[in-house]
Amino acid sequence: MIEADSIDDAFVEKLETLGGICTEGTAAIVIGPTNDIELYRRLIDMGVDEYLVRPLNNEGFRDAVARVLIEQLGISDSQLITFIGGKGGVGTTTIAQHTTIMLAEKLRQKAIITDLCGGRSYLTMGLKGEEP
Repeated sequence: MIEADSIDDAFVEKLETLGGICTEGTAAIVIGPTNDIELYRRLIDMGVDEYLVRPLNNEGFRDAVARVLIEQLGISDSQLITFIGGKGGVGTTTIAQHTTIMLAEKLRQKAIITDLCGGRSYLTMGLKGEEP
């Protein structure tokens, strides 16, 4: 998932460079500032799975992520569970971690946890660097 403040030629060049080092089948969602059909077509031609325009709404974001996961992983009977915190420090990451661990260990379900908080995430700290 890549968020950009401006989608200009320099950004597209960086995206093409990134695409050159990603493994085959890597999913990509780009979040940008403008609703531009030509840009959308260019990004799709480059292999971007989804282009979303800010401001995002929860339903549109959830649906896009679910659609990309289902298409990439081929798991149509899966469920996407999201935890969204209103501000830092309310415990969203902790609740998401415990839910993921419970699904994986107690219910023996395949589970993926992703924190979209970027550099401000405490996810690896709570998992002690281990996979759930």
